Amino acid sequence: NFERKTIDWIDSRSFHVEIIKQINGESYLAIIADETTDISGKTQVVTIFRYVFNGEPVERLWNYMNPENVTLVLSQDIFERRRSIKRKFL
Repeated sequence: NFERKTIDWIDSRSFHVEIIKQINGESYLAIIADETTDISGKTQVVTIFRYVFNGEPVERLWNYMNPENVTLVLSQDIFERRRSIKRKFL
């Protein structure tokens, strides 16, 4: 299934390592978390990093989740992602 393969790739370690390298070389970072509920009532949450890379603004999808408790998961996810990034952004 294409969607599952795409999600697996986004969750892959090598994809995240490359994004972290790009972010750590830059001066600004925004962490965006967005939630929506699909037609079946299932909650979907994505985390996106927005930053400038080589003088161009970029957005990178970091992960995709189907949480039970959106508020708890969003706050935990943002704090977990912050640990991956250089302390200069904290």
